[in-house]
Amino acid sequence: MGKLGFFKGLLRANAKVLGDIEGPMTNVKSGKMPLSVIEGKLTMWAVGVEDAILNKADVQELAYLSTQNVKDLASGGGKVYTVNTYRIVTAKGSGVLRAIAGTETELMSFLK
Repeated sequence: MGKLGFFKGLLRANAKVLGDIEGPMTNVKSGKMPLSVIEGKLTMWAVGVEDAILNKADVQELAYLSTQNVKDLASGGGKVYTVNTYRIVTAKGSGVLRAIAGTETELMSFLK
């Protein structure tokens, strides 16, 4: 999918964000990336960063950790979200996936 420049990134502004993910599977040194379904694939994306696809074959472990209210969801605009937090393990290492409450069925269909 490639890197997104600023204007191309604006096209993603209306993409439904299912949650966010942080860890080595994002291919970024630090920070969270939003998770959206783009062209039928679960995509980790951010403006100016290489897209990455996450699918069932990548996931070695997905374990529920907690439910919490957060204000720092990637591309969330400061809104408070209820999220279910998971530990996710892929071949690239382990990280944290946060699924917005109410989107889990759609999100998990790509991971389990």
